[in-house]
Amino acid sequence: MRVGYCRPPAGHGPNKQREALEAAGCELVVGSGIASLLGSVDAGDVVVVASLGALGSTSASAVRAALEIGAKAAELVVLDQGIDTSKEEHGAFFRHAAAIMGVDEGRKGPRAKPGHSGGKSKVDPSALANAIGMYQSGDYKLSEITSATGISRSTLYRNLPKGGDGDG
Repeated sequence: MRVGYCRPPAGHGPNKQREALEAAGCELVVGSGIASLLGSVDAGDVVVVASLGALGSTSASAVRAALEIGAKAAELVVLDQGIDTSKEEHGAFFRHAAAIMGVDEGRKGPRAKPGHSGGKSKVDPSALANAIGMYQSGDYKLSEITSATGISRSTLYRNLPKGGDGDG
């Protein structure tokens, strides 16, 4: 089965991701978080995304999600980047992704705590804008927003416009 995945769009307007996924022949389109996608995918399925950015708010989270898809013995198609793991040497993309994650982990050094790179954490501005837009729309639960964007509840609240509801 071809399963499409799109992150909820920020703001208003047509959902270009969903349109691209439907045009790519996806029988099912999931847009409620990576955990929901992974729960919908079985071995032999093909996961289709518009871009690697749809898999996560950071490069690391997108690569981690791609590796989780590969671990389920599913294939991955990334429309914008022309990636199709079913047409390349078996597992080449997933091996490269794992190597990239290994390099990233190695840069932290032996004294760093897992998940901490040291210094002040950096918030992805586009993920934060997406989270604020989702919050202000009133269409999403807070747990859906944090899952879809990777932005924590406290970071979202800290960055909401004055008044917390977008009224300014």
